[in-house]
Amino acid sequence: MKTKFYISLFTLLGTLFFTGCSSDKTDEPQPEPGKIKVGFTMEEKDFGEDIAITRATATPVKQTYEFGDCEAEVSIARDTTKQSATRTVTFPVHYTIRAYDQYGPKGELRGTFTSNNSFTPDPGSPAYMSLTSNQTYTFVFFNGDVTLNGNKLDVAASKMTTARIGRENILINSLSPTIHLTSKPVGCRFRTKIMGRIHFSTPITANVSANKDIFPQGGGLSLDLSTWTYSYSGTATASVANNSPATPVSEFDPANPNYLKNFFGAQYYYTSIGDYHSVIPESNAKDIRLNITGGKLYWEPLNMSLPLSATSLKLEQGTSYTVTIKLKPSFTYLFSDGSTGKFKDSRQGGGSKTAVAIVVDKGLHLAMALKQQNDTYWTTVHQHDNVPINNPASPPVSIYDDMNGEHWTWDASGSVDGSIKANEPAKYPAFYVAAHYNPGVPLTGTLATKRWYLPSLGEVLCLAPLVFETKASIIARGTSGNANAYPLKEAIDQVGGNVDSSAGGDFLTSTEERPPYYSYWMVRLFRLPYGQYFLVGTSLYRDYSRLVLPFIKYQ
Repeated sequence: MKTKFYISLFTLLGTLFFTGCSSDKTDEPQPEPGKIKVGFTMEEKDFGEDIAITRATATPVKQTYEFGDCEAEVSIARDTTKQSATRTVTFPVHYTIRAYDQYGPKGELRGTFTSNNSFTPDPGSPAYMSLTSNQTYTFVFFNGDVTLNGNKLDVAASKMTTARIGRENILINSLSPTIHLTSKPVGCRFRTKIMGRIHFSTPITANVSANKDIFPQGGGLSLDLSTWTYSYSGTATASVANNSPATPVSEFDPANPNYLKNFFGAQYYYTSIGDYHSVIPESNAKDIRLNITGGKLYWEPLNMSLPLSATSLKLEQGTSYTVTIKLKPSFTYLFSDGSTGKFKDSRQGGGSKTAVAIVVDKGLHLAMALKQQNDTYWTTVHQHDNVPINNPASPPVSIYDDMNGEHWTWDASGSVDGSIKANEPAKYPAFYVAAHYNPGVPLTGTLATKRWYLPSLGEVLCLAPLVFETKASIIARGTSGNANAYPLKEAIDQVGGNVDSSAGGDFLTSTEERPPYYSYWMVRLFRLPYGQYFLVGTSLYRDYSRLVLPFIKYQ
């Protein structure tokens, strides 16, 4: 809501308008010699309406923090759109306007603005100010809901939402003796907007806290005009709740159009927004922290504490702010020396280590190579018949629970013909390619004795949490395969990896099966992460070539 009041309170220098003729006499007092009459226009603005174009387009300062399974990018910026519609201006509106120079008060007007562009001074108050040209004055102005108390401006608790105060430094000159003043709300406020790549399945439990009592809980506000500092006459607290809601479950349904808008985890589409919090003006955002103690977004419960601003930032009177927290999933990498860590530890992230794989399951110490290998055959023998290759022919568990990729690749007992497939490039090229994978750097430390292999279907399904799914949901979807796989692809790409099966392309597993009603043995495939896909529902005859993506057990 923006309401303007225009008043005509000004004239030019008296010598330009008045002559010595008795017929030109007026009852209006004339300005003192060497001074001019100064008039005003007044404008009231709500939260979010006080941003000049240059300030609205300024890029907020961002700072990134790491917490467990996610990185938090934090920025704070003024709201650039009107955020409040709780106050309705009614006429008439009373204002007091005071002018100061370096020596003290130099003028004061008190009166009422009305909707017809007129100003009625209070009894005993002049209708204009007489000020010196080419001099800078500080103008302080406030409406009738503010009380002048000596050198302080007081606002009662009941007037906190309607009181308006302003202060501006203005150079007076004879060419523009009309001054435009803008009053703003007394307080200031902020809110948090937490953004994620997938939906917020649970509400977020949090609070905001400061190093002193800055959150009003009742009572009035007092502004010292000599120092322009605020004090609170009522009760204030150093911490208030800042909970925010979950996003609707329907948004997580791949059939929902909003799911597609997120492009399968590529964008920060999902937001959990908290309520606005009023704070005492001039509080420093650097001294205010957001403390998240409950809720879940990616893999682990949210638990973090971070400042609203990385640098000193005074929250200005009459201003509304939004603190944006973008939560990005933080994947774990396996490095060439056998250690694990985050992107910041890698060479690309500013560290000293070389990533060779991305950790799939920490408990199983299972990791996936970062670079896919070209198409090759699963086998060149018994490609299209009913003879099994693996031993035993039928795994003792469901194919979805087959965790024996290293066994099928490296153990002679894992082959019907007694071969170590890892050493048979002619008969078992896919196994050989996986076993002899070259990550581009030597493996040292604890990783020096570990072996790459062609993963089994159960091991591949351990990828489900990395695309924010469950093993059961991936199996149930079969060949549909939609999942939030983009963040995983992004994590692989940022350390120089390349895992992206083309449309219709797939990766081989080491798991074979003989589906019901089929006369031939087939091999299970998976697709990852071409845009959105992660699927395991496709079988293939063994005489087709496909891509290879090795796994490794690092402990």
